[in-house]
Amino acid sequence: MYAESKILEKLDRFKEKYGWMPEQHSVEEVDRVNDFFKSLYVLDKNGEEYFDDSQWTPRLKRWVENERALCAMDFEYYVTRYHYIAAKNDIFRFKFRGGQRVLFQVIQDLEKRDHSIEIQLLKARQGGFSTFTEAMMTHRALFTPGVKCAIASVDDQKTSEMMTMMYTALEHIPWWLPPTQTKDKRSGRALLGFERIGSSIVIQSGSMRTGIGQGTTPTAIHLSEVSDYTDALTQIEEGLFKAVHPGPHILMILESTGNGNAGWWANQWRANKEGYFKGRERLYPLFIPWFLTPELYPSEDWIREFPIPTEYGRWEPNENTRRTIVKCEAFARNSESLVRVVGKNWAMPREQQWFWEFNYESALRRRTEKSWLRHMPCDDYDALIGENDSVFDWGTIYSIQSSRKKSVEVYAVIGDGIAERHEPPPIEASDGRRIIIPWKTPGDVRLEWILLPLKGEPEESTFKPLKKLLIYEHPQKGAMYSIGVDPGTGVGGDRTAINVTRTGYDALPDTNVAEFASDDISNVEIYVWVAAMTAYYGQYMEDSQPRIVIEQRRKYGDSCYHALKLHGFRNHHKFREYDKKTLRPVQQSNQREGWFTNAWSRPLLLGMFKYAVDNGWYEVNSRWLLEEIEGLEQKTTESGATRMDHMQGKHDDRIFAAAMAYFTLHDLDVMAERAKKKYSHGDDEPMEIDLRPWYPTVVNSGAEDFFEQFSER
Repeated sequence: MYAESKILEKLDRFKEKYGWMPEQHSVEEVDRVNDFFKSLYVLDKNGEEYFDDSQWTPRLKRWVENERALCAMDFEYYVTRYHYIAAKNDIFRFKFRGGQRVLFQVIQDLEKRDHSIEIQLLKARQGGFSTFTEAMMTHRALFTPGVKCAIASVDDQKTSEMMTMMYTALEHIPWWLPPTQTKDKRSGRALLGFERIGSSIVIQSGSMRTGIGQGTTPTAIHLSEVSDYTDALTQIEEGLFKAVHPGPHILMILESTGNGNAGWWANQWRANKEGYFKGRERLYPLFIPWFLTPELYPSEDWIREFPIPTEYGRWEPNENTRRTIVKCEAFARNSESLVRVVGKNWAMPREQQWFWEFNYESALRRRTEKSWLRHMPCDDYDALIGENDSVFDWGTIYSIQSSRKKSVEVYAVIGDGIAERHEPPPIEASDGRRIIIPWKTPGDVRLEWILLPLKGEPEESTFKPLKKLLIYEHPQKGAMYSIGVDPGTGVGGDRTAINVTRTGYDALPDTNVAEFASDDISNVEIYVWVAAMTAYYGQYMEDSQPRIVIEQRRKYGDSCYHALKLHGFRNHHKFREYDKKTLRPVQQSNQREGWFTNAWSRPLLLGMFKYAVDNGWYEVNSRWLLEEIEGLEQKTTESGATRMDHMQGKHDDRIFAAAMAYFTLHDLDVMAERAKKKYSHGDDEPMEIDLRPWYPTVVNSGAEDFFEQFSER
């Protein structure tokens, strides 16, 4: 009922069965016939209008049969002829917006391939997607026998607004087109029923404590504002997803704006974006940006009130706006779904450029720019921005994503000192080469650990990294290594993270070469994994061992540190005190070993790590370390101080381990001297100065596209 090929197949079957082919009529013809029907109404004795059955003619009957058949087989025909919506204090016939057309084309493609239509829609505000999806729900309930629709928004009030959309449409459909409505319960758990064709609509709420769809088997589902649901895991993942069985008959659209980079909605988006097109996730991830609704952003009324400035000559966008233009144009031209609507050479109209700059500058003055970006995003990164400022900007994140090493080997660490309960099940072991790691303690006791290769593809969304050693680079001769350890309790979410870093020098950066994390290995046991990794990466370091840095906060690392010393691992970080004015080390007679986090050492550590990552002095390979970097925020405490911390529901254990591994061998570096070697030129060569803007340039070919009608007013 969506894809043209499917509609033509149904029309052919209809003709074969009934001997005639339904004929499409224009909007003008539909209005003319509807007016004619109204002219045939008569008044009863109470003054109410009704249709006199004696007025039926063969031609009118065939018209009704034709329209019912076409509406049942062709959603677009129905929605553009008979579906009415309320907006701007008026009621009018539905008309596609640009963003709605993108969503509809994705739906058409899925139906054409006989796939379930199951979509996670991440969107900008006011794109009309709830309105459009409610039109689809109404259509299914009226014209698909046996369909069970379930609709819900975040709370009762929002759900009531969705019901109003449906009731408005039902109120304005010609009486002769839909089946007779037999149930209309509008209070509590609302229900609409059409028993003659066995269809129904159940209205629920995202604030309910039980799973949505429980007790029924819905085949058409619309959930709105999902990012704000109280318990999406229970309501959707454990409730709805278990009740919906994928197949070509399923229509399920979950739509919402972003609400931070944490929580069920954001995690679901990342998993679907990474796994759907590899056949690993069920929901199609679709992001539709604000500029796909040029009818609204900006509207003619807005432009009339806030025209493009001309008092100082031709207005030119400022630097922030130019960056946004580049980002929007790059996203539009590289998204297959958007290209089919806007064209591959789309350029942002000047009205939209001015609209963006006007509102973004206003948001900056009111310090609400993050809210503006979330609700008017150019890409999915903007859509999932949290309430607090991200520590790392999107340029750094993009640079890591595009350059990190994605080839990784997976191992379990087994051997002396490791309890059997921490060994992997035999089914997880692969046939790869096992690596033997020998070690001799100061007491001349020989120990041995084994790196057991495991199955799994770490770049796939279904891969679970905990309690697995991920090796991006094996030990190299002549290299120096450091190992950062952020120990946890081994209970639930308090993880232990171990990071192995190959140390850079002069113009060479440090590199994240191995990583291990676990949430069920206690701080007393974790020393064995640290010992095995230290012995392995120190095998070519003849005169020394890798530098070990263990965080000693709350004495979590004390037992690990003590056990490693007893086993002969002696190269530990010396915790320095620094002069608070000069930041030079203070001479100490008895330096403590390990890392001690306090009010001044925490920002020192994380600030130096941020500098290294931002400027390319630390190369990140781990996708999970990258996720933690994406989720690191600058928060303000009750006292007014700022603090780098992870988002709600996220972790920063890998960041601390990596930061310590970097800090321990670079805390006294003179970065200007390293940078001089990185960017040096010969003494007889002139200095090159590049005055071009830092951002990339997108060239507009001037091709005609969907937005041309809105770029000239």
